[in-house]
Amino acid sequence: MNENNTEQVTQKIGREIFENLHREEPHFWEAQWWERQTIEWLMNDADTKSRILRFIDVFPALRSDKAVAKHLGEYLPEKTDRLPPGLLVGKAVMESALYTPKAVAAATSLATRKIAGRFIAGSTLDETGEAVKTILARGTGYTLDLLGEATLSDKEADIYASRYIELVKHLAASRGDGDQRVNVSLKLSSLTPRFDPASPEDACSEAIRRIKPILKTAMATNASVNIDMEHFDIRDLTLKVFYTLLKDNDLEGWDGLGIVAQAYLADARESLEETLDMIEQSGRHVTVRLVKGAYWDREVVVSDQRGWPVPVHTVKANTDVAYENLSRMLIERSDIVTSAIASHNIRSIAKAIAISREVGAPQERFEVQMLYGMGDPIKKALVEMGIRVREYAPFGETIPGMAYLVRRMLENSSNESFLRRSFVEEAPPEIMLEDPAVKAKSRARPADQNKEVAEIFVNEPEPSFHKTKTRLAIDEAIERAPKTFGQRYNLLIDGNRIDTKELFASTNPSAPSQLIGEICKASKADAGKAIDSAAKAFGHWSRLGAARRREILSRAADIIRTRKFELAALQMFEVGKTRREAIGDVDEAIDHIEFYSRVGVELAEKKETQKLLGETNLGTYRPRGAGAIISPWNFPLAILAGMTTGALSAGNTVVIKPASNSAVTGALFVDILSEAGVPPGVVNFLPGPGEEIGQALVQNRKTSFVMFTGSWGVGASIMEKAAMNTGQRNGFTKVIAEMGGKNAIIIDESADLDEAVAGVVSSAFGFGGQKCSACSRVIVLKEVYNSFIARLVPAVESLIVDSPLYPQTSFGPLVDFAAKRKSESYIATGKEEAETLFIGDVKKSEGHFVGPAIFGDVPPLSKIATEEIFGPVLSLIRANSVSHAITIANSALYALTCGIYSRTPSSVQKFINQVEAGNVYVNRKITGAIVGRQPFGGFKHSGPGSAKAGSPELVKELMIPQSITENIVRHGFSPDLDS
Repeated sequence: MNENNTEQVTQKIGREIFENLHREEPHFWEAQWWERQTIEWLMNDADTKSRILRFIDVFPALRSDKAVAKHLGEYLPEKTDRLPPGLLVGKAVMESALYTPKAVAAATSLATRKIAGRFIAGSTLDETGEAVKTILARGTGYTLDLLGEATLSDKEADIYASRYIELVKHLAASRGDGDQRVNVSLKLSSLTPRFDPASPEDACSEAIRRIKPILKTAMATNASVNIDMEHFDIRDLTLKVFYTLLKDNDLEGWDGLGIVAQAYLADARESLEETLDMIEQSGRHVTVRLVKGAYWDREVVVSDQRGWPVPVHTVKANTDVAYENLSRMLIERSDIVTSAIASHNIRSIAKAIAISREVGAPQERFEVQMLYGMGDPIKKALVEMGIRVREYAPFGETIPGMAYLVRRMLENSSNESFLRRSFVEEAPPEIMLEDPAVKAKSRARPADQNKEVAEIFVNEPEPSFHKTKTRLAIDEAIERAPKTFGQRYNLLIDGNRIDTKELFASTNPSAPSQLIGEICKASKADAGKAIDSAAKAFGHWSRLGAARRREILSRAADIIRTRKFELAALQMFEVGKTRREAIGDVDEAIDHIEFYSRVGVELAEKKETQKLLGETNLGTYRPRGAGAIISPWNFPLAILAGMTTGALSAGNTVVIKPASNSAVTGALFVDILSEAGVPPGVVNFLPGPGEEIGQALVQNRKTSFVMFTGSWGVGASIMEKAAMNTGQRNGFTKVIAEMGGKNAIIIDESADLDEAVAGVVSSAFGFGGQKCSACSRVIVLKEVYNSFIARLVPAVESLIVDSPLYPQTSFGPLVDFAAKRKSESYIATGKEEAETLFIGDVKKSEGHFVGPAIFGDVPPLSKIATEEIFGPVLSLIRANSVSHAITIANSALYALTCGIYSRTPSSVQKFINQVEAGNVYVNRKITGAIVGRQPFGGFKHSGPGSAKAGSPELVKELMIPQSITENIVRHGFSPDLDS
């Protein structure tokens, strides 16, 4: 291989392609004119482009002319002449005397359909058949991709699979004698609502069960089926299915299977090497489509949000270099694969052609693939040069097609888009054919040497279940956990382990006969001793210094990191969390510790409040004293760690009274603090009944503060008793309380139902609805009510309610028999108060399992719509408008979380301005607040509306603010004037 020769041939082929491009100016009725117009108006400023794309995205969901006119007016800038022709006409009509909603909608519909029709090959089989004929008449082949809504249920997955079988049969039946073989592409995530890397065996099994009939149909009709690649976190899962199919004897003798490789992934070379090895071992011939990758923005954003390393090249030239290297890897293996070079970049195409000629790849083992509706002059030039070309043509309904359309438009209009630079900006060939390796060197980014990483708070990364080591780690922890069960856990007072005669048991809610641990039960007398111990230790701990306290607490966070999977597995057994929920709880605990320990250091510094001659004015904070931590079972480590370390970082000492259902987790946390170096007496462990121990702690005159998470009834009682407790050293007992919610999500007529249904299911049924932030009410505008139900109910029917130890489980048991009985009681009430849409039946011989329940047309003031249930029960309420929906949402006694799914700017703004909730969410689920990012807490019956968890204010509330003023003038002399 001589790269210099290859480069020379590449340049020659590239120039030949450029010379063969048909550069005549297209007419407005020709597709190429619309393509050019599309790219030109997308080259607007970022704000205008964003508004246009957002309008196009929402347009198919608009159900009336009035809605179209309203959204056009809200999304598009007041004055601009750089709009797509139809939208420009629609905007002009709006601003003229001819304005009617119908006229605006007609003009807008024309523009949007023209744009969609350019990139989408029809919405029906007949329309697609005509598009295929057009493609074939151009001398190119095709592969059809069925656009669809996100698969959220088994019902939708079955429909999707059957439509593919229908598509293959239809195309095969209409295929002419001389036509190329039928070729389709599909995404595995469309074949199961549970394509989840956390449960790879089950995900693969479901995908294979639905794809096999499609493949057998293709085999019977001599068609080809390509498996598309999607997001990075399901890349390996997709390959696992592909490798399984390679070995499937039922597909013996069929060479129509295909797979995709993505060059923008940093590990693309290693992945492709593995794929080629697997293909060679199978003895089959396979098509491999090499793409650069269509989800770059998504990969970067998701990685940032989840704390993962970015899996893609962040410099485009590096992707181009990787693409050329991978092209060679593929083409050199033409003995086992057909290389499908999918690109609109003439440089990339020319390099691949040069390599194919260099290695003598058979003509039938090499082709170029391009998107339908894009780069037609390049396709024509390649066909004239004798290169095989195939068009990737999506087809399907307009609404699900819009996501594809917007992605294509963003791709076309990006600053480094080849089509933009070549056809609109008309960059010269020598620039367009430049070797990307040269660009990559010139654009290398120097490492940042100056970041003080240790001082910056960074959230703990989310569990990466797409990595085998993560799945093995939690599986091994689950297997080890029972070996530790049955131990006795003592009280801890002043560093001494105290045994008691009375015990209570922590048991597995999935299997109540399984003992997790025996816990010593504290008495009122023990409560007094524990507070005395904390009060005695306060002096030393408060004087230790914030920096030293942070050292100790950071060590505790490190210990928890090391034992992350052990602690998560314990929660799966003790409170019934699934593996994702359990690991998330441990991660949140680490976040709280790291965050609050930094805040404690900040608050300990004296800061100047105002600069004034002759006087210094400083502000500082001092700790309150000894306090009580009364923590819940639903976030047994996260909330306990947050409350405890918030108090400790401030210099306070504590007595921990954990929820009885999660007392073993509480005991392990206290052990970790001791191991990290927290001195005796600073943290005291006092498990026992809340009504007895909690009351004794609250009413003790040495208790300076109480932190509580639980029900409103108990929280209100604590605040009342604390208000009467005025004898303690700081005058009043400070109470920080978080007391639940009756949270709602609003769905308006412009909502993206893919996102809305998934967000509601996760918010309502994650951990069986046992979160104070869980969605209990969905308020749906009447225009979209039936459509929303049609997708929500099958999605909930597809949830798996089972032991949380199984990776495919959606949610497990409720925490105890009382919780089960309470939910069943509300389900019975729901049957009387509203329309029953779905009630899941869980057949289990033991365990506190309750299936999900959905009720429709629920009266806004009914019991199930107003009372906190804390279980998997969801009320759907019909509303007439967004204003009406907000009024219903605000009618609750609680004000914790609330969300809206809407693509109407004015509705979103109205919601933000008027809704009563401590945490407000737009177009995302309403659970899963992240420390430092979304401080958590509410008002009304949800809490006093003061300090939020995961914010600096929480630590401030646990301290007493002080102002220090000193007169520095002595006999008329002021030192600050002498400096």
